[in-house]
Amino acid sequence: MLRKLFLILPIVLLASLAFLVLPVAASAVDLVKPEVRIFNWRGILQKSFMVFGDGYAGSIDLAAAKGGQEEPIIVVSAGGNNQPLVEEYGVDGIKRYEFLAYAETFRGGVYVSAADLDADGHIEVVTGAGYTGGPHVRVWRGDQPQYSFFPFDSDTRKGVRVLAGDLGRDNQSEIMALSNYNAPAEILFLGNDGHQIRSFKPNWLADYFSGLNAVVGDFNGDGLKEFALAGGSGNPAEVYILDQDNKIISTITVGDANYHGGFNLAAGDVNGDGRDELVVGLSFNGSDWVSVYDFSGKRLSDFMAYGWDGFDRGVKVAMTDTNNDGVAEIITVPERIGELKSRSYKFITVNLADQLLTYWQDGKWLGDFLVSTGKASTPTPTGEYNIYLKRPKVTMSWYYGPSNPWNYFLPNVPWVASFKGPYTIHGTYWHSNFGHPMSHGCVNMKTPEAKIIYDWVDIGTPVIIY
Repeated sequence: MLRKLFLILPIVLLASLAFLVLPVAASAVDLVKPEVRIFNWRGILQKSFMVFGDGYAGSIDLAAAKGGQEEPIIVVSAGGNNQPLVEEYGVDGIKRYEFLAYAETFRGGVYVSAADLDADGHIEVVTGAGYTGGPHVRVWRGDQPQYSFFPFDSDTRKGVRVLAGDLGRDNQSEIMALSNYNAPAEILFLGNDGHQIRSFKPNWLADYFSGLNAVVGDFNGDGLKEFALAGGSGNPAEVYILDQDNKIISTITVGDANYHGGFNLAAGDVNGDGRDELVVGLSFNGSDWVSVYDFSGKRLSDFMAYGWDGFDRGVKVAMTDTNNDGVAEIITVPERIGELKSRSYKFITVNLADQLLTYWQDGKWLGDFLVSTGKASTPTPTGEYNIYLKRPKVTMSWYYGPSNPWNYFLPNVPWVASFKGPYTIHGTYWHSNFGHPMSHGCVNMKTPEAKIIYDWVDIGTPVIIY
């Protein structure tokens, strides 16, 4: 008994000392940085390195691949409200390339994937424009663009998610174009030159319009490739594995069945059994738990990628064989860096000092517009409210008294979204002085931009004015 006490006491003392030096949980989440980590499938950290520059804030997409003639690469891309930056690294953390995937003025973010598209042993990087951009897919070798195409209607501005993977047996990878936010759930299967092979609309995910995530792998070991598919926020806590006839052959319930924030997916053979395993990271408002599943839905392992209490940024996952041992490692990066003003799936902020309205979805910046809010004598109320009424046209008027210059009568004010009593966000045809306070307390917008917000908001969407 005495010996057991001597063995236990040092552990207790070490635990106490560790507690003293750890940051408190409330501030630990503030330490989230754009850090790539590489793990084996049991969650043992192999390596880590930082990406992007100091002070980066925004979302991140992640990909990894290995070619026959090249060492593995890890690719990260910047999310909205940043330049469309893509960085390519070796597994040693040394940056090989960086480039702007689209015009430097574009701030909608970039989706990224990587694979050997033409079986020449070299890896290509595939990018898709983020929200507010057209569905523009570009293919890169190093930092040099090779070709580009638009798999969906080029006039839309919802962006396009991309996935490159070999669906056949020719070692050439196909490209999958996946619908993004606020578009019907759809996948286009494309040749490596962008021509469409087939399309698929997963009707059981049709109600959410929250984007799709997918990954390619041989999950059942039959020598044929399948694809795993998950819907975004609002969908059930399930990942579906489908064969190439789009038939569901396995449904995997992931973690807490009450979680509905969507998932990030990766695939690879983590244990050398000849089958690809499914790796799942949580997305919107998710913790840093990463889980490994086999085809039957059995959970083989799980681990915390970052280990900070209060972590709610979600985790992007990718896989490739980083050390040439014949099995794939798991690569992670936080999906979002920086705090948000709301944890709601959709919300609006109005910055009175900058006269700027910004709209957010899935924890990500979608866009912003110059507005005109209330004058000092008729201020816009500050605080957090919710959209409670939407009307396409409203006659607005107010009578202060006979011959009062403040009287107004404005028929057919367009795209009116009410957030508090008479206070609304709406289109404006009687002035164009946006960026300066002009209103009686409402949020004036350019009419085409007000239409964007009107169509996007739901009843109940938070409006945060500060």
